[in-house]
Amino acid sequence: MRPWLKAILWGIAALVFVLMLLVVVAFNICPITAWVYTEKYRLTGYPTPDVLLIGSSSIQNWKTSESDLDPLSSVNVGIGGTVVRDWPPLLESLVTPFHPRAVLVYIAANDLHNEHRDPEIVADELTALLADIHTALPDAILYYISVYATGAQPESRADEDALNSAMSALAKETDYMRYVDCAGALLGSDGAIRPALFRDDLVHLNDDGYRIWAQTIRAALSQDFDELND
Repeated sequence: MRPWLKAILWGIAALVFVLMLLVVVAFNICPITAWVYTEKYRLTGYPTPDVLLIGSSSIQNWKTSESDLDPLSSVNVGIGGTVVRDWPPLLESLVTPFHPRAVLVYIAANDLHNEHRDPEIVADELTALLADIHTALPDAILYYISVYATGAQPESRADEDALNSAMSALAKETDYMRYVDCAGALLGSDGAIRPALFRDDLVHLNDDGYRIWAQTIRAALSQDFDELND
């Protein structure tokens, strides 16, 4: 093969590789993480936890969730970067097989913060998702965790408030859903975010932030689970 032709072919191969990397970054690693979870439980068997945790990075990064919810048993299948539309296809493999007593849901932050979607449309999609989970798991209580404000997206406060208000209203209209106001618990008395509760990116919670997050969620669960009141 002529040297100039080989150089062209290598250049094309390198370009294809770079484009593939850009596609992976652009579309996040949700399918890969979901596959890893699914294969893990397909091989080891699905446990039957008291509480199943689903949602985006705030769930996935909650590394102390198991001890924070003790004595309730829990399984965390959070997937960073996910939006509402990612979860309906995952219900069959990552939600219903666990048959939990409760499902903690933190989904929609990325819809508002990254995709800047209309909160009314997001609320409609969330309502449909929660209804689907209820249909599949009629005995489980669903706890929707409110989308909290971050220092990196101050322009999203109105959208967060609109979505959270819609989900709070939905919880009052159903007997299977609870609204957990972590968003309010993480704010200061002046209604502003507290940077000390966040990592340097002002998006993700640090240990202090998760301590408040966990206390708020645990208090909500204790209304339905006497084990947390002993």
